Amino acid sequence: MEWLRRYSMKRMFKKKEGIKKMKGIIMPSIQKQLDKASKRSRNCEYLQASPTKFEVVDGDDRFTVELEKKTCTCFKWDLTGVPCSHACLCIPKKRLTLHSFVDVAYSKEMYKKAYEHSINPVPGPKQWEVTPHTQPEPPPYRKMSGR
Repeated sequence: MEWLRRYSMKRMFKKKEGIKKMKGIIMPSIQKQLDKASKRSRNCEYLQASPTKFEVVDGDDRFTVELEKKTCTCFKWDLTGVPCSHACLCIPKKRLTLHSFVDVAYSKEMYKKAYEHSINPVPGPKQWEVTPHTQPEPPPYRKMSGR
């Protein structure tokens, strides 16, 4: 348990320091996913059905993208909260930014909130306060029936 506490304490501090160096409003790993999806979307074609609905042709398959509901029939956007390659094709066509369609869970602010608390250091056993109470003992051993 002590190892886990110390590991968590170090990790939380590293994450806090890393946030200070981050640029942008979303996590760098999510930005990489968006970049890859944008590259994949170059091979797709789109047809606009309404101001917020698109039909995207990806090879032999077709997908429906609804920007207002933040959904695509490939379900990747629905499951992850990050626009899929089909959505990455449609969003810039409406002159909107991809960042605004990423779920808030991947924002820099939410990341800060997750790591804002810290784990306090604990003094070693030699610095512990001695109490007049008896030390706890392990429970008595009971031989279970049938063994």
